[in-house]
Amino acid sequence: MEIDVSGNTVARDLQAMTLEVKPDLVSPLVAVQDTINDLQTQVADIRTRNAKMAELVQIMNACLAAQDTDIRAMEKMCAEIAGLQEEVKALHAKSQTCEAQIQNTDAMLTAQGHCTAILMDAYESIRQCVVPNPPIPHFNNAVFFPPPVIQSHTVKA
Repeated sequence: MEIDVSGNTVARDLQAMTLEVKPDLVSPLVAVQDTINDLQTQVADIRTRNAKMAELVQIMNACLAAQDTDIRAMEKMCAEIAGLQEEVKALHAKSQTCEAQIQNTDAMLTAQGHCTAILMDAYESIRQCVVPNPPIPHFNNAVFFPPPVIQSHTVKA
């Protein structure tokens, strides 16, 4: 048995065990490696996009929650508006009733004023018949003429 100090034997054995690379096999290996590299790049891009999409989904969820809150607030305001509209309708009906009452009262006051004027005229006429107006003293050239004295006729018994 010989001991090969230089390691040529091991190198020869390894060369014998290795497959010979044929030139027509090299191109498919390069193509496969290129495909692997391309797929790894695509996977990395997809992971990056997936992370960005996850962030966008979280942002969208926050926006949707805010919109939900706004929608609930708007629904509450719509209910309040509907209640206020009913109040307005009731107040409008009451206002029309009050307006009709005011018109009726105004008509009554106008009629009352007319009746009062008639009564005042009648009262004045009756008063003048019952209590005659005292005559107005006459002044003629700065001379006073007293009113004529009305003597009462009394019957002496």
